[in-house]
Order: sequence, then C-alpha cells, then structure tokens
Amino acid sequence: MRLITIFTLVFSAYCVNGQTLSLDDIFHIRTLDSLELSKFGQEKGFDLKEVEMDIWGSIHKYYSADSSIKFERNFPSGRKLFAQDTTTRDNRTVYYHFTNKETLKEFKEKMKEKGFKFKRTDTKDYGGNRFTHNIYLTKENEIDLASEKLIGQKLKYTLIYYRRMN
Repeated sequence: MRLITIFTLVFSAYCVNGQTLSLDDIFHIRTLDSLELSKFGQEKGFDLKEVEMDIWGSIHKYYSADSSIKFERNFPSGRKLFAQDTTTRDNRTVYYHFTNKETLKEFKEKMKEKGFKFKRTDTKDYGGNRFTHNIYLTKENEIDLASEKLIGQKLKYTLIYYRRMN
C-alpha cells in the first residue's frame, strides 16, 4: 500500500510539472514565434537546451527535466529553394519525442477526434534497426507517428506534425 501511495505522489508531481504535452499543445506549438515558444516551454516544465541554425532557419530543442521527453520546433527563414517556391516559409514542423506507449494510444484517439485519417504505414529494417512511420492526414495537415527500435534499446516514438504539401 505504501509503495502505491509513493508511486501516486511521484506520478502526480510528474504530471503537475507538465512534463508531457497533449496533442492540442503540439498543435499550438506550431503557431508560436520563438519568444512565445520559450515562455510556453517554461510553463510546461521544458528547458531550451539547443538551438541549431543554418541559412534555412533554426531548430529549437526543449527537454523535460529528466531528458526522457523532448520536443523540437523549426523556424524557417523564408529563403526560397527556387524562384517559384511559395511553401518554404510555411514549413513549420513540430517533433515530439517520447517513450510511453499509453501516450501513443492517446494521440491516436485524439487524432481521430480531430479528423485525421490513416493513410499508410512505411517500415524499414536496417540490420535489425526497425523504423516505422504511420501517416495520418487532414486536408491541410499531416502527422507522422513514427517509432524506432534500435538493437538493444527500448522502443522510442516521435510525433511529427506539419502542414501538408500536396
């Protein structure tokens, strides 16, 4: 009984500190500028630990307190790939990395509620390292629920949310 009480207290503290994100949070992240994202990350208990920059934009990487969960958001510079390119500026993408299978199940339920339809599964096996991508679509957006199983490691999941290009 004592073990259950301790687990409940630890789990409650973990959730209260905002160490997970909901699907609505992930949708919201894609709309934020970098200052708003920094504030949002702090409110949810995530720390900005890395910013990668190149001529095409920047990627801001936020980590949970124990680094078991992270999310990334890119900020395209608007630079065009070619003269007629009208989409580069809108290529805002959110990556949410997690390891909890229950979270994956919750995301699938919420995506269905939000009108995302399953399109296809792509699986690749590279010498025992297995990568699976499950693609879900709406008219305007796409979600890739990816998983990776590397030899000798636990299964990891990534939800990738972006604007549909075709």
